[in-house]
Amino acid sequence: MISTHSVWAKPATSARKPLAGRKTLTYLAALVALVALTVLPVTSTAAAGPAPLLGYGQVGTRQAVPWSEVGAGWILAQWQAVPPKQAGTAQAGAVPSSATPMLYLIDPAGGRYDIGPVDVAGSLSDWSGDGEHALLVDSQPGKPYVVTDLDLATGLKVGQFQLSASLADVFAGFTRPAGTAILLEKEYVGLQAEQLERVSPTGSAQLTYPSNFAGAGSLVGGFLETPNGLQLVLGAQRGLVLVDNDGQAATQLSVPGAPGCQPTSWWAPGIVLANCLGDWLVPISGARPTLLAKQGSGPAWKIGATTYITECACGSCWIAKLEPNGTAEQVNIPRVNNYLSVYGIGAYGGRLALMASLGCDGGKPGPGGRGPSLMWYDPVDNTVSVVLGPPVNGGMVDSAYLYGADQVGL
Repeated sequence: MISTHSVWAKPATSARKPLAGRKTLTYLAALVALVALTVLPVTSTAAAGPAPLLGYGQVGTRQAVPWSEVGAGWILAQWQAVPPKQAGTAQAGAVPSSATPMLYLIDPAGGRYDIGPVDVAGSLSDWSGDGEHALLVDSQPGKPYVVTDLDLATGLKVGQFQLSASLADVFAGFTRPAGTAILLEKEYVGLQAEQLERVSPTGSAQLTYPSNFAGAGSLVGGFLETPNGLQLVLGAQRGLVLVDNDGQAATQLSVPGAPGCQPTSWWAPGIVLANCLGDWLVPISGARPTLLAKQGSGPAWKIGATTYITECACGSCWIAKLEPNGTAEQVNIPRVNNYLSVYGIGAYGGRLALMASLGCDGGKPGPGGRGPSLMWYDPVDNTVSVVLGPPVNGGMVDSAYLYGADQVGL
């Protein structure tokens, strides 16, 4: 099963299969009143010192991005003006070709920078550790997969290559820490084991990792790099496997009774959050893992003394608060239609970054139609601040990545 880095664009129960499988989400929600937006003029890049961040609801262009400031608390999101048709209609799930996806950078205050429509087809698959590159994967039935490394500051392709159309699925992610290479997780029709490869931005082969390990069995999908990129944690049939960046020195990280595991993120230095029919905390030292939440289905976050987990069932996911006795209670996010899926993409500054559809609160749809929105949720104040999608600028948010969400201390 293929999975993805810290982004939930589609229903998933694993670390790396979006937000973020590749199935298209269909959302139906009435939206709140349209928020007026202020468009700031582009400031000169020659000015001394970093440019000030945009305030909430303000809009700037690619040229106004203070690239030296991009880091913790920033979000890269893919947005389009036209959402999928309602289920049950003749064109359910269809997206007109005129709905060109656009990329936005969102600063921690809620200002958004229009990176613009890019001359590259595909879905957002990862964001590099230096904050300057986006990875997109285009998959069309019967056609080769196309992987593109895009320079966000210029909008130009750094590299692009194709993969066989016969593959069942592909996930592409940047290497850590700076995204100088690309990791490809391939799923082949009829084969149980996944295959993990490292290639250059233009697709030149660098390394094929082992797909079977003594004791741990074959790979089942999902990988997580250490922040320095020197080691990888891989999902296997019987727990996890820790390998060096060159594929050598494999160490099995067993999880009691787990039929298979996928790493999600770094919970603490040296401790991996993994989904193994429940959320487990697995030390890469080989120490005994501990169960965090037996009902957990993927990403989890700790804000203050409270742990929030992802639960999924019957194709829907939601955020739940983990109680001291091990039970979990669904969090009813204000303004959100909690009967539809709510996806967490990360935590920063005491808030959760979420993708969800707004609920029926008497508001009007924003320009461009209705669809899922990107928002910050403050669990202490129980408030939501929408930063992209309805009602801010309408349309729909396809996927989003919180900077460094799979790493420690952000």
